[in-house]
Amino acid sequence: VSLALAAAGAATAATALRAVTAAGSSEPAKEKSFMEKFGVVIYIGLWYVLNIGYNIYNKQSLIAYPFPWACALWQMVFGWFIFVPLWLLRIRKVPKLSMKQALLLSPSALAHLATHVGAVVAFAAGAVSFGHIVKASEPVVSSILNFTFLGEVCPWQVYASLLPIIGGVGLASASELSSRLPVFA
Repeated sequence: VSLALAAAGAATAATALRAVTAAGSSEPAKEKSFMEKFGVVIYIGLWYVLNIGYNIYNKQSLIAYPFPWACALWQMVFGWFIFVPLWLLRIRKVPKLSMKQALLLSPSALAHLATHVGAVVAFAAGAVSFGHIVKASEPVVSSILNFTFLGEVCPWQVYASLLPIIGGVGLASASELSSRLPVFA
């Protein structure tokens, strides 16, 4: 169930991305369908609901089997049971990457792996609600990493919009006395 919820959330996010990309094309004006008008909002809502379900199911699994590193590993392994049959049955096209492309994508893939493992460890160490509070700081971390590794400097308004996030996460973290350091993974 956990893997299915994660896959559904990823598919929802990908569909939302396609909807946004298609909305940016320069076709002649025509009456927009319901999904063209509200698709992105619906997909974001679905992603949010499926993500919550995935996180709660993860917590329940970790209560029954308290080995977060093993759970994260098995989730990644079971992912193969989803996409390999899709490739073999030609439902999805097999990606063709050159070695250069694979090396270019590897830092992003490793960061995604670290984020996944960190989230599983965090949910094992504390409450799901507190894990969501810590995850709310992701825009701040992304800004720091973009500056550190890419040299990207955003307008001051972007950094100003991060101040309420920093304050909210700090306040929620200070009031959560039962947390342990792995929750911040």
